[in-house]
Amino acid sequence: MLTDKQKKEMKDALLSSERPLFFFHDDADGVTSFLQFYKQVNNGKGIIVKSTPHVTEKFLPSVKSYGPDKIFILDLAMVDQEFVDAVNVPIYWLDHHDIAEIKGVKYYNPKQNVEGDNTCIAKLSYDIFGDHFWLSAVGTVGDWQLPEDVRKKLIKDYPKLFNKDIDTPEKALYDSKIGELVKIFNFVLKGKMSDVHQAIKVLTRIEDPYELLEGSSDRGKFLLKKYNTINKTYEKLLEEAIGKANDSKLLVFTYSDNKTSLSGELSNELLFRYPDKAIIVARHHNGEMKTSFRSGKNIIIKDVIEKAIVGIEGRAGGHPNACGGVVKDTDWNDFINNMKTSLEE
Repeated sequence: MLTDKQKKEMKDALLSSERPLFFFHDDADGVTSFLQFYKQVNNGKGIIVKSTPHVTEKFLPSVKSYGPDKIFILDLAMVDQEFVDAVNVPIYWLDHHDIAEIKGVKYYNPKQNVEGDNTCIAKLSYDIFGDHFWLSAVGTVGDWQLPEDVRKKLIKDYPKLFNKDIDTPEKALYDSKIGELVKIFNFVLKGKMSDVHQAIKVLTRIEDPYELLEGSSDRGKFLLKKYNTINKTYEKLLEEAIGKANDSKLLVFTYSDNKTSLSGELSNELLFRYPDKAIIVARHHNGEMKTSFRSGKNIIIKDVIEKAIVGIEGRAGGHPNACGGVVKDTDWNDFINNMKTSLEE
């Protein structure tokens, strides 16, 4: 967790900002964190960082055109020093991946306080502000976490969305309405950037979870329509992926789609269904395999990947049991063979 001093610094920085700019990751944890920050001030601009969680110099034109007085970076594992050096406003970076060493930013990571603390940004955001709990809960469950304090508050405050029999993140994701909300948030962030920006703008105006689950407002109906369209594609791919499961410790599913990536969501659900396997879901796009990795507690997928990717044209990283990566399609078969060998070691 963050210290009281860290939480106060972050809160004071936001509340004193007149023109904040937010960078955040393109998943439920990232967007619900952004929404919690945005709703504190109802002001500012959000920039979603798609796919690779990396803030680079390519975002400098966006900073220059908006002219922020402060920048907040949420749930993004990498920020280039060149980006920081070129920006002449304070930067506040809140993350929970591996601790970064970078100059010129106010950096906050729970691992600074407790070794191995992986508390997600949606939970940390609620700890900072104490508002909009349902958003925090969606992001927390979406990041495959379910702390006991979150679980108890969900049972008390949102009994229609969550029940006392749910005691693990995976059950919350696939056996509760909170999990359905996670899926909605993830899916409305898919597609063309113009459509994604429109969805984010609408999300900043959503006041309660029932707008999304029941379409109880025009805003909710708009987002549900997009969700339902993407969900049809998802359910078809999921059925195909389930058909690839066998006795192997490794489940590999590949697909081709030039428009929409569903790899993260597919790998999460496949892990729920096959908790003893290592899961690899990859989308073939422009000569590369854009890949999502998952594993249960018995396999540290990050360690397996680090061995398997030696000598392979590609890169990967992330959490012990959840990683992302890119591998050249010409090296794909060798990489998969390396993964099989690494799993047996």
